[in-house]
Amino acid sequence: DIAEEVKSNRRDKNLKANQQTVGTGAVVDKDNLILAPRIFYKGDMTMYATRPALQLKGYVKLDLKKIKGYATWLLYEQSGDEKEVYLDFDNAITEEGGKAEAGLHFASDNDVYITFVSDKKNSEDEDFFLPKGSLFFDKESAEFRIEDREKAAGNKLSGQVFAYNEDKQEVRFEGPVNFFRGNKEFNLIATALGSGNLETNDIKMNSFVMADMNLPGLAYQIMAINLQEIIKDEGASDGLGDQTELLYKIADIVGERTVKDYEQKSLLNYVSLGTIPALAKPIVFSNTNLKWSQKSKSFYSEGTLGISNIGRYDINGAFEGFMEIRKNEDGSPVFHVFFKASPDAWFYFGYEDNRLITHSSNAAYNDLIGKKTNAAKAKVGELVFIPGSDEETLAFINRFRQTYYGLEVPYNLGGDSQTSKKKDKKKDEKEDDGF
Repeated sequence: DIAEEVKSNRRDKNLKANQQTVGTGAVVDKDNLILAPRIFYKGDMTMYATRPALQLKGYVKLDLKKIKGYATWLLYEQSGDEKEVYLDFDNAITEEGGKAEAGLHFASDNDVYITFVSDKKNSEDEDFFLPKGSLFFDKESAEFRIEDREKAAGNKLSGQVFAYNEDKQEVRFEGPVNFFRGNKEFNLIATALGSGNLETNDIKMNSFVMADMNLPGLAYQIMAINLQEIIKDEGASDGLGDQTELLYKIADIVGERTVKDYEQKSLLNYVSLGTIPALAKPIVFSNTNLKWSQKSKSFYSEGTLGISNIGRYDINGAFEGFMEIRKNEDGSPVFHVFFKASPDAWFYFGYEDNRLITHSSNAAYNDLIGKKTNAAKAKVGELVFIPGSDEETLAFINRFRQTYYGLEVPYNLGGDSQTSKKKDKKKDEKEDDGF
């Protein structure tokens, strides 16, 4: 029921009346008032004849039909002349006074699930991905989005994206992801461009993963030089992946100014990521495709592992490999990775219970780990690193291949890697062409 009143605003010294019409009213949820495409409104409304937009103080709710029991109303005020509805999601408050939730989260049983402006299963559940920015509906893509408006306009590379297409029941996410709580001696720093399905819970992503493991610097130096020599002698596929995707992935780690600077320099010449201090970590996996296994409650790699750099040593190679990231029942991190540049150049790392096993085809690397191991003198809470064996390396690889790929055939450490076969094929083709 709109009640009209005439207000006199005396604005000058001569007390001249400046009159305007003001309409006030209230809308309840049963009215199903559509404020903007796919967005409902309830609450107070004020209309000034001299202003093009309504003045609002109430709540908005997304028009979502496929999320079971969806009924989240968010506090919304509009006092300007905005024609579109943008909600500051970072500070969004529900009608009940709680913080609005959205993202990907770990349940108490370590399963990953997706929320979009709806409550988490448990408020204590750890977050895998959280969005930031404005919540709005994009008519062109038919997606609800939470995104930095400057990024949405194409003016920024950094910033999270979280988009939900209800018709397809799919989400897209972009930005930092958190596999587990690391520490200063062992941590994974990661960003991803990913997608997920709310019905099937299929989650996959192209990831940038920096493995920050506290091993002797000389170990990484031996590894880097070994890989560089192999690439020099035999070549390797590009390890950085799609250039645009790479820029988005590193932007949230290095910041907007640094990523724009890197982009400009890269247009002129190749620039190693190892020259950027924030990216000069022990092993940087720049192009890794990860999928979520609901059965094993773990992330696992598919395809080659792209390595950009080892510390400040440039690598830029894509190698056959296997990566697994998961949590134990108590929530503690588990990380395994194996990569092979050639039958004579492979490396393995296995981390669990704050203990890191590492082994390689490189004798100098293994000798160093054997001599420098801190197993006997490590203090409580310190990362313990110990030498591994061919058997432990193969145990991981064979379990990985069987669990995620369904392959029963035992792996051959000394056999030609898939990347080697591709290189040999290219080499043969060149020779056939007379090169």
